[in-house]
Amino acid sequence: MAVVPGSGADIGAIDGVKQMLAMWPSERKGFLKGLSVQAKDFDFWLKGRARLAREEYTEVVARLGAEYDDWGGGYRLSGGNLLVASTPRQTVDVYDELSCGGDLEYSFEILAPEGAQALGMRVLVFKACGRPANIILFEAGSRCAALLDEPAGRGSTLINIQRPRVATKRVWSAAVKIVEGYRTVASPQTVGRVFGEKHAAWLEAGREDAFFY
Repeated sequence: MAVVPGSGADIGAIDGVKQMLAMWPSERKGFLKGLSVQAKDFDFWLKGRARLAREEYTEVVARLGAEYDDWGGGYRLSGGNLLVASTPRQTVDVYDELSCGGDLEYSFEILAPEGAQALGMRVLVFKACGRPANIILFEAGSRCAALLDEPAGRGSTLINIQRPRVATKRVWSAAVKIVEGYRTVASPQTVGRVFGEKHAAWLEAGREDAFFY
């Protein structure tokens, strides 16, 4: 189905999609794989120059893991994702959107336990109140990774980030698998959610160290 400019066939753009697309593990091509929308039509929609037909929009919403916001109207990014930091600005914008402006249950870098396998990526996990967890991978030594080195708390660029936590062997093993397979993961929009649910007890124990309560 093609884009129908100004048809009102469905709602327009979703805040943060451009930035999230830049952080999608399999990049734009991987995001669009299997969707009925044509790449050029999707690009027109991203630029605000056209609307997507309902079927196409529904598929895009599902791929993003977006949900309808009854209070504000329209769809918004709801979390549950695995993403890869792109530029500092884009990373902060997506973090702000998915963290609901810092309204968090937890947010911290996961550190390797002593003697564990080292990674070329640094792993940030965070969960907004009432929403699923997200994971953002940062290339070690990159400009984006410097965001993780700022002092924790309300004044940090990644708002309300906590101090890093050393993972258990079980949690670290799961993190290693995510890092090793992030380029080919089939459903990045569910990786954070599944990780958050599977390791909820350990992740939520970090609340007592939170700066935002």
